[in-house]
Amino acid sequence: MLLTEILVLFQMAGFALHKKYGSQFLKILDVISRCFLPALKDQGNKMQSEAVNNLQNYLNDKIYLQEPEGQYLVQQLLSKELFM
Repeated sequence: MLLTEILVLFQMAGFALHKKYGSQFLKILDVISRCFLPALKDQGNKMQSEAVNNLQNYLNDKIYLQEPEGQYLVQQLLSKELFM
C-alpha cells in the first residue's frame, strides 16, 4: 500500500529530509496534507483509513522535527567494537 510506504519513508528519513531541504520539504508535506490525504479519505476505503490517519498524525504532530532515536548509536557502538 502506497500510504504505508510513504509513512515509513517519512519515519525513516523525515528528519534528514527536513534538515537538508527545509521549507521545500515542508511544502511537499503541505501538499500531501491538504490535497492527497483528503482525496484518499473521500474514497472511504476502510483499509486505507488507518494508514491515512497514521500519516495525518505524523504530519500534525510534526514528528519529522524529532531526530530518530538511536540514529547514531549503532554507528558509535560498531566503531568502538572495531577499534578496541
